[in-house]
Amino acid sequence: MPSELSPRQVIAQAKHQQALELLEKQQLAGALRLLGESLAQEETCERWNDWSVAQFTAGQLVEAEHGFRYALELDGEHREVAGNLGVLLVECQREDEAIPFLARALAGGSGGSGTADVLLTVCRDTVGKWLAEFKTQLREKPVSLENIPRWPLTKYALRLAQFGELAAALEMVWFNRHFHPADHELVKMRACIEILLQGEVASSPSAMPVGEVVTKGGEGHGL
Repeated sequence: MPSELSPRQVIAQAKHQQALELLEKQQLAGALRLLGESLAQEETCERWNDWSVAQFTAGQLVEAEHGFRYALELDGEHREVAGNLGVLLVECQREDEAIPFLARALAGGSGGSGTADVLLTVCRDTVGKWLAEFKTQLREKPVSLENIPRWPLTKYALRLAQFGELAAALEMVWFNRHFHPADHELVKMRACIEILLQGEVASSPSAMPVGEVVTKGGEGHGL
């Protein structure tokens, strides 16, 4: 028989419920305040998810991403949180990163996952287009070093990839993304190089569908 809730847990639960009511009314400041207080009393996957949904709604995408990822650390099998994180990553144009989370949201095949299903298809098609474009770039004549600007390092990375030095190219892309995390060209290049590297390891680039090789509750609230 489950033990009774402690006074601290009762307060946390009450604040969480009040926060959800404010969230439904789009009163984000009040919802975030109460969710923060609820989390201070007791952390749960569902509360971190709801806090992250409020942050997402408020346009605070970095905070929302951190919150969703922490919620998944508390419950890695929570499909709703995985789906929410996938939606956020699509919003950030990081479709390759969204794929495994959207796939996790669809695990089990139960109803209510239409959005994740559609987004997963879109993401796989998008990453497939990125890869086709990148392969076209690889076939182009490499630009001479004296014609490459010092910064950013994207053209250097492409040149390395054209000469087959994929691991070095990926390292350069990661270094560049440290300073430009939202640069979409870097996002695309990283995804493509990782797919090609995975293909080298498997000795068969077609052994795994594009996009699947890139992986780097009751009170819950969905996006």
